Amino acid sequence: MPTKYAVLVNLDANNGRAARRWESIAAEVALRLPPGTRVISFHPPTDLKPILKALLQEGVQGFVSAGGDGSANFLLNLLLRETGEDARQLILGGIGLGSSNDFIKPKQHFLQGLPTRLETQTASLVDVGKAEFRDTSGEWKVQYFIANASLGVTAEANWFFNHGDWFVQFTKDRWTDLAIVYAALRTIMRFKNFQAILAFEREVLETKLSNLAVLKSPYVSGSFHFDDPVQRDDGFFGLNACLDMKKTELLGVLAGLAKGHFRGRPKTLSIAKKELSVQMQTLVALEMDGEVFQTTEVRFSVIPQAITLLGL
Repeated sequence: MPTKYAVLVNLDANNGRAARRWESIAAEVALRLPPGTRVISFHPPTDLKPILKALLQEGVQGFVSAGGDGSANFLLNLLLRETGEDARQLILGGIGLGSSNDFIKPKQHFLQGLPTRLETQTASLVDVGKAEFRDTSGEWKVQYFIANASLGVTAEANWFFNHGDWFVQFTKDRWTDLAIVYAALRTIMRFKNFQAILAFEREVLETKLSNLAVLKSPYVSGSFHFDDPVQRDDGFFGLNACLDMKKTELLGVLAGLAKGHFRGRPKTLSIAKKELSVQMQTLVALEMDGEVFQTTEVRFSVIPQAITLLGL
């Protein structure tokens, strides 16, 4: 285990409530990490690249993201871009200061009621997902994710949860599950299926797609989770698709996910693959660890055992 750690605290996470949450546990976090651990607080869009590069040059190998799922994703992408996708020597941990904190699920330890990944005795190498996608300008971009990605209704619901109306903003910190359900229901009622071509290995499927979940962890938002056997270190994605569903059928899927029931439902596809490409005729929401983009084409692949994760 590394002896040098740094904690990166996103003070703007959870609509700025992260700062108060961090203050409540900062002293306890310091007791659980090596003496001399650096604590770096920031407000996005602060450029952390030079800070991260300096930390790596100082020999820091343990990095803890204190924030929401987007904060952990931001740190993951900075690390992999700096190391050229070879980050096995690095350790990634987390402190859940956000709303859903899916990055930290399912095994959770708590400090002052906040979920954490700080347990070095259960650290292990895990896979990282890679998405190469065409953005709104037509340029190809690369983004990494550690928990899951999605296309379609889940991605749009994530966007609305992050940027939605006053009711979401009011409830997401007070009653997170209520805000998540509201965002999902509102999105489903306004959602339209889209034409897509899915290609994995030698198989091609042309369909109207309602939703596609690309999983390295079955936990997608709040209490919603898939019954997919995917493991963080098995070298595969769990691919779970909803095909040309009516709104009532999507509502049924939502109710099933609240109890962890998905596989085997009508108009669904559940398979394990190492690679997948998806082509769409129109711009579609693409979500990765809670961060949402727009794309017409995306290629997913697995980077096996790419980084060490605390608290497994």
